[in-house]
Amino acid sequence: MILIGVPLGILIAVVTGLITLVTMAQINEALRIMRKTKQIPARKLQIIIGLLFSLPFCWVGGHWASTAMLSSVDFSEMLPSYLTSLVATFMAIMSWPLIRLIIRVANEIGESGTQ
Repeated sequence: MILIGVPLGILIAVVTGLITLVTMAQINEALRIMRKTKQIPARKLQIIIGLLFSLPFCWVGGHWASTAMLSSVDFSEMLPSYLTSLVATFMAIMSWPLIRLIIRVANEIGESGTQ
């Protein structure tokens, strides 16, 4: 087992977790603007789409997979430990914000059903 997979998975998960938190903040702001003005904020939508498209590139390689630092590492050997630490760390970062989002959406659906 190659030991570089665990710290690399944690590092990438922390970076993408922060990107996802920023994306969720942008989504909240865009929803607030839409409720207030009844228009879709195009600039906010572009930011959200850009942030969401950046996540898969970070997870599966991107620039870091082809650098000279990792050229001697066999990626297929590193993959199980990398993915395990990536998923565990990402879910640890995102679990509380996702639970809050689910509760908020459920409350909004419940309120709209009573009107």
